[in-house]
Amino acid sequence: MDINIFLDNLQQRYRLDEGERQFLSEHMQRKRLAALKKLHEAGEVPKRVYFLYDGIVRGCRRELSKPAGEERMVTTWFCHKQRLVGNIQDVVLGRRLQEHVETCTPCTFYYLSREDISLLMARSANLISLYNRLIRGYIRLLTCRSECSAPLRGEDRVRRFMELLPHCIHRVPQEHAASYLGMTRETLNRILNKK
Repeated sequence: MDINIFLDNLQQRYRLDEGERQFLSEHMQRKRLAALKKLHEAGEVPKRVYFLYDGIVRGCRRELSKPAGEERMVTTWFCHKQRLVGNIQDVVLGRRLQEHVETCTPCTFYYLSREDISLLMARSANLISLYNRLIRGYIRLLTCRSECSAPLRGEDRVRRFMELLPHCIHRVPQEHAASYLGMTRETLNRILNKK
């Protein structure tokens, strides 16, 4: 796996300048995780910023289901290849995470330590622009969720999900997609079987 191919994609997505690209090629490290493995736990302070090379990752949080009051994990966002995983502000500011982050499929990541991010920000000719570009990627993840969970009928939510995240529907566990869409696994399965 050539880091230059990965950096080409990052450069297109985040408009990296040559200095930023060079820094990333010198400092990024690679990590692989199997499906359904935790990358981060809620409550921890992340020490690394991860960029997903391939695979699918989800953010999720514990909630009590109604009316039974049972605890369950609810998917809040999906991230797929060539994207920043999560919110860079949590790493830079040393904030405790509000969500768990785990793999849905086998994944390969490139990552930077908090110290490397600080060095990158210090060396970036256009610090505010780079930071804002990275934050906008996280905001897009959250926007997809709101578009899929807007007050739509179940079939319309599934259709919208398939339009916005076509790579996810048949690759992630159905219970993850169902919780993201605010429905039961059985309801999602019924809707998918109609199509």
